[in-house]
Amino acid sequence: MRVWERYEDAAREAVRRIAADLGLDHVVDEKKEYDGKSTSWELDVTAYAKGTGELVVFECRKRGRNVEKGEMASFAYTIKDLNAKGFIVSQKKLGKGASEIAAHEGIQHVQFTWNAETGDHVLKWLSQIYASVSDQLQPKQFFSADHVRGGESIGTHEGQ
Repeated sequence: MRVWERYEDAAREAVRRIAADLGLDHVVDEKKEYDGKSTSWELDVTAYAKGTGELVVFECRKRGRNVEKGEMASFAYTIKDLNAKGFIVSQKKLGKGASEIAAHEGIQHVQFTWNAETGDHVLKWLSQIYASVSDQLQPKQFFSADHVRGGESIGTHEGQ
């Protein structure tokens, strides 16, 4: 199994663990194909909203860079074609254009950092942080904090 496939599986499991906080009733067990209005789509992680049963789609992006505008535009079309709610899951932040599209289309961002060797992960969504760490975690005297005001990032602070 490729690393990005394992990342999708880890993201699916993390979403399953916080499903209630995300307003989800059921998280689908595996990658699945769904028919949209114009074509069919193979989706990384899917779930159903509590109460409404609305399809909720999670697009996973395991990249060493921020999510770009074209990637977000493509995902926005996917969720529009499926008449679904969408979350983009990535290790990095959203680029400026991607952030603008996400805000306009109501797509939420979940930042999911995952260690393939240990399975440790940190998931950030809105102002919530969820973590799962193994006994292999080696603490370091280093931190990084994003400063957010009114939902917008106003800077990052790093230190020891």
